[in-house]
Amino acid sequence: MGGDQAPYQVNSLAAFVRKNFPHLKTAWYSGFDTIHRDITVSNFDFIKIGPYVEEKGGLRSASTNQIFYIVEKDGSLTRYHFPPRNG
Repeated sequence: MGGDQAPYQVNSLAAFVRKNFPHLKTAWYSGFDTIHRDITVSNFDFIKIGPYVEEKGGLRSASTNQIFYIVEKDGSLTRYHFPPRNG
């Protein structure tokens, strides 16, 4: 899910999915530089923050400004580094 215009609503939808469909994974992709205060990280399995800046590249780029987190069962965040593309 994206939702920088309405993070509270995105968070509410993720909570609904988490409660009613616990087998589904949820993710929030945001262009914000930090996790918005209306987001409860435990409602998500994955969170990506940071806008796409072409000069810095996407999540597979070593110089990216974006951060991808895996949300652990205890609510802590583990930063995930995507391997670079071959070729």
